[in-house]
Amino acid sequence: LVEIIDFLNGGLCSAGPDRGKAALAKGVPTIFAPGNVDFIIGGPIDASRQQFPGKRYHIHNPALTAVRTEPPELAQLADHMAGLIGAARGPVSFFVPLGGFSSHDSPQGHLYDPGQPPLLAQYLREKLPAGTDIQILDQHINDAGFADALTAQVLRHTGVL
Repeated sequence: LVEIIDFLNGGLCSAGPDRGKAALAKGVPTIFAPGNVDFIIGGPIDASRQQFPGKRYHIHNPALTAVRTEPPELAQLADHMAGLIGAARGPVSFFVPLGGFSSHDSPQGHLYDPGQPPLLAQYLREKLPAGTDIQILDQHINDAGFADALTAQVLRHTGVL
């Protein structure tokens, strides 16, 4: 979903307005997880400070800066996802890891903010269409248990479980 965060906020890795729509329109069972939505991908630090003033930054390299998302960006993501999921023709699940969205969003990371994942979970509960399977897990997105939960959901969606 980092490409959607970038689309919504003018980041460098925007995949455009149609990101995520194809499978939903065809009825393909779809699972979303908010990987890397803790940051917008900006350009060099000086350009990122100008484009995204007052944010927290992590200089990834001279060409790329991770710009910390905050509640307005996460609410905007939830609104956008509600629109996409509202048009889905098949089952949709959305998994939210309360422990963080990327290695940057971990106790060892540069942009750690433990208050943001619960906010995204709240926004999604409020905004996603009724009947959307929302799984809130007390794990980090990089935890094996989170991957296991996603794998189990894939198996359920495909009828294996």
